[in-house]
Amino acid sequence: MNEQVKEIVPRDQRRAELAQLTFSGNGQLFQPKDGQQLLDMSNLMSTSGFMVKDIYRNNPGACMGLIAICAPYGLNPLQVSWKTYKAAKSDDAPIAFEAQVVVAMVNASGAVQGGLRYRYEGEGDNRVCICSGILAGSGEPAEVRSPPLGKISPKNSPLWKTDSDQQLAYYTGRNWGRRYKPEMLLGVYDVDELATPIMKDISPKEPGGFAQKAAAARTAQQEAPVAPEAETLPPEPEPHWTARYEGGNGIPGSQAWERGVADFEGGRSEADCPYDEGTEQAADWVDAWRGARKASE
Repeated sequence: MNEQVKEIVPRDQRRAELAQLTFSGNGQLFQPKDGQQLLDMSNLMSTSGFMVKDIYRNNPGACMGLIAICAPYGLNPLQVSWKTYKAAKSDDAPIAFEAQVVVAMVNASGAVQGGLRYRYEGEGDNRVCICSGILAGSGEPAEVRSPPLGKISPKNSPLWKTDSDQQLAYYTGRNWGRRYKPEMLLGVYDVDELATPIMKDISPKEPGGFAQKAAAARTAQQEAPVAPEAETLPPEPEPHWTARYEGGNGIPGSQAWERGVADFEGGRSEADCPYDEGTEQAADWVDAWRGARKASE
């Protein structure tokens, strides 16, 4: 029988590590005062198991980065970890932050007196949000106005459909920080900001060397007579991976879960799952979609 053996850290070693940590005045743990404390906290956070999101488990380097980002704002990186995710599947894909974290950073930074305030104008696709705040130090009012709701793209969160005013507030609060205090949010982006596809140069290149020989060979092959092929039936399409998924692994309340419910209500089929097989987001989406279907029957 193969069982996964978890490494048990000796209690004396753990006590020695914890002895290196100090709490800030407000009781917050992850507020390092020097590089040694940052290293100790990163190692501790990486072994927090299910208390931290999976992308940070056993990854002290990623934990160190998140702690360093959260520290100036006094935010708890354990909590913030659940509000972040990889922007793509590749190993070097950046971390995306949910918009509420970005707004929390603005409010916690001390750059705005009393926090950001919001008001709305218009209805439907013409609905706009006005975010305002008093700049600390100068006392000057500062304001940002969102585009009309119908002109905002992309809209990746299902809240754009179920609670558009909340999403407008997140969107405009983030833009307020970008405009008036850009130094606060360097390297911090939400999923909408990272969703713009990268433009690639697909213009044809001048052939030369091997490429030129290959092009000539293809031309000769195309000009050669081709014997008629026997008629064959197209292969049967493979069933979508969701047909193999038994379900039960999803976590209610996640962003992918909410999107699954919204997509079912919007008429999308189960095979339209926007996430890749085997990911946590895929399990959340499919379980939510199936739950919404069952509730509607």
